[in-house]
Amino acid sequence: MDEQIIIRAAGGDTGAFRAFMEHYSNAVYGAAYGIVGDFHIAQDLTQEVFMRSYRGLAKLADPGAAGSWLYTMTRRLCIDWLRKNRNQPVPVEHTAELADSRQGELLRRQQMSIDVWDALQTLEEDNRTAIVLQMYGYSMEEIGRFLGLTVKAVDSRIRRTRIKLKKELIRTMDGTIRENRLDAPAFAEKVASTLLFPKMLRFPNPQLSDELMDKVKRQFEENHPELTLNVYTVHNYHDKLRQYMAEHQAPDLILMDSARGKEYDRLGYLADLTPYLQRDNVNTDDFIKPFQDLMTVDGEVIGIPLAGATMAVFYNKSWFDRAGLPHPEAEWTWETFAETAKVLMASEGDPKQWKYGASLYYHTNILEPIVLSRGGRFISPDGTRVKGYLDSPETIAALQWAADLIHVHKAAAPMVDYGFRRLFWEGRMGMIVDYIDAMHGITKNMKEPFGTAPMPKFADGARVNVAAAGAIGISSQAANPEAAWLFLKQMLISRSALSELHAVSEIANTHSLLRDLGHRSDPIRKIFIDELEHAVPSAGASSLFWETYFSGQINSRLLHIVKNKADVEETLQWAAESIEYNLDLLSRLRS
Repeated sequence: MDEQIIIRAAGGDTGAFRAFMEHYSNAVYGAAYGIVGDFHIAQDLTQEVFMRSYRGLAKLADPGAAGSWLYTMTRRLCIDWLRKNRNQPVPVEHTAELADSRQGELLRRQQMSIDVWDALQTLEEDNRTAIVLQMYGYSMEEIGRFLGLTVKAVDSRIRRTRIKLKKELIRTMDGTIRENRLDAPAFAEKVASTLLFPKMLRFPNPQLSDELMDKVKRQFEENHPELTLNVYTVHNYHDKLRQYMAEHQAPDLILMDSARGKEYDRLGYLADLTPYLQRDNVNTDDFIKPFQDLMTVDGEVIGIPLAGATMAVFYNKSWFDRAGLPHPEAEWTWETFAETAKVLMASEGDPKQWKYGASLYYHTNILEPIVLSRGGRFISPDGTRVKGYLDSPETIAALQWAADLIHVHKAAAPMVDYGFRRLFWEGRMGMIVDYIDAMHGITKNMKEPFGTAPMPKFADGARVNVAAAGAIGISSQAANPEAAWLFLKQMLISRSALSELHAVSEIANTHSLLRDLGHRSDPIRKIFIDELEHAVPSAGASSLFWETYFSGQINSRLLHIVKNKADVEETLQWAAESIEYNLDLLSRLRS
């Protein structure tokens, strides 16, 4: 690379620094991948290398050694990462749910990446980096300068490497590595923007796509031309946020679910939004109360909801019509649900074809309203204990009812994953219990007419649903809190591309948006909206440890009930004892 560009970059010329990053981005990325074996982590580490180089380039005595300097920095960062994560398996690629229609292609890609990484592991590190950089299009001279080797040494290493690896694997490796090449100009712009205008962290959520956030950025900056909104992807979001707060490099806006929000509030990360709401006379009655309640702690508003979700029963109208059954009414019971499932099973069910009257995915996410209706709970209200809740007579009775519907009456599918959604839209389930976000796939793929019905209750129990929500708050260390508040007002309190998108897949965050979008008159959506009257915070919305500990521990026990027909009472009592045993340690970690 032209040494004058490096000199200008070291002197603070941002244009030259962008050129510097464009030139070396895939070299650093390829070297990082060759060490850690994961493209996502390699991208995070590549960004960190250039963040550090921005501060350290001015101290580099020899501009001609910039490449080898970057390589040394990359190795150190990667080795540090491996040392800190040595007990964790290195993920290769993220795959979609098993029910996803792209399953085969994604699994094929995953296996290809595993094969490539296994092959790379047989090589010495310099050889591994050299072959990856060649596949990214770097010349022998460039690779040599980067690795601190002569052109002859680089050529020799690459020749020996290609001889060692099979031709077929070389082709696979070449395709996989090239496919994961960084878009150098876009990457350089993103890092440069992060350095110059640190504004907003973006949660790695599929709903917040780059396309959407680009649109949000344009909308915001058109209304506020004096401001720049910087949106950048951050993997390992929560770990990075903790680091940023500790180093006093906090973002202005923080994305979160309600459980994370409560934890962030406990740690002092979030500003109270109440003064902003009062100052600007925001009509807080317009917010959907169950969602806003999730973002209120001790009277302080810690975030504005993006949207939220409740559950309902989806049912296949054709199954009901052919069985001569009336469609579910507004008030019905779990006992009626069970009898209906039996009739549907007798009419159309066939276990050999995986056709069942109903599906009750035996998982805490789906079973929670059933347990609550019986008067039970999975965990304590404060989200810290399971003994006396998971093993209570009420919880045992609710889960026994669900297990009997599967094993005794054989009217519900013994589901152990979210594949029941696909089975429903394929016409092989009469009824399923699910969240509103399932509606998108059902509406898109289902060929038979379907409807939604309210969540039932037990005849001697309460009518209960659960609510969950995501939100955006303002950091307590925000450099631009007023600008952050302007963003919340325009994008969440008012109608915008951001609030509309979430309202499509979930329930809108305000009554006015529900009205504007006509969702209250939609017969499918209306059921979910009406269920808000009976909604309480879900376990996952209340406890930080639910997703990280409780849910996995409990679900592993529930799996034995479905797959092995384990005794419900014994399983739950044993689960409560064993989970409780570890809670003191978790409490110490939390404090």
